Amino acid sequence: MRSLLLCGAFGGEIDRLQAWNGRSVLVGGEATAIHVAECGIGNIDAALAWQRWQCERGLSSECETLFLGSAGACDQQFPAPWLGGAVIPTHIHKREAGLLLGHSKLPPRLFAAIPENPGNFARRLRSLKFESFILHEGTVNCPDAVSLDHAELYLQEGLQFENLECYGLARAAELHGAAFSALLAITNHVGPKGSEQWRRNYAACSAALQNIVLQTLQQLAT
Repeated sequence: MRSLLLCGAFGGEIDRLQAWNGRSVLVGGEATAIHVAECGIGNIDAALAWQRWQCERGLSSECETLFLGSAGACDQQFPAPWLGGAVIPTHIHKREAGLLLGHSKLPPRLFAAIPENPGNFARRLRSLKFESFILHEGTVNCPDAVSLDHAELYLQEGLQFENLECYGLARAAELHGAAFSALLAITNHVGPKGSEQWRRNYAACSAALQNIVLQTLQQLAT
């Protein structure tokens, strides 16, 4: 049976989906088992968690991963918090400010972006129309620490949003040939007040994001 892994960095990003853990839905005509789990905070914990799930649950390349997370907008004019929509990362980068400023360097392979690789569930979700909710495509940067400045520098490099887990999950899935995509609630702007804004807004933004996943699951329930 195919698998669908719905994950978030911590419980508050997937709490409304927990009732679906262990159930199955029909995706693309195939029965698909649902797993709901936390991946931890940061790229390293996320990648290790994905690998652990592979070992413990027997997941395979037939397992599709959908990450539900939050992100900061580098463009200070972008709405944040954005309760009426979410971002789909089309390309996922891992670029630190020091790298962009010429203070450090990486081997070319580590500099390369990972394109999203959506599975059947993600494609089905995007085909639906949700009332008063918009899915917006964008590029996401995943540094190892929350950025307190350099938002304009990131924008100049074509990096529109910031999240701490996407790259680790996407890279782990890529190495196993598995489908990966993400939906990111925009909770704050990248900058010195970003974490404060995130704390105020993540719960409401996450609830709105999880709601569209729940609507999709309910349509596909077997």
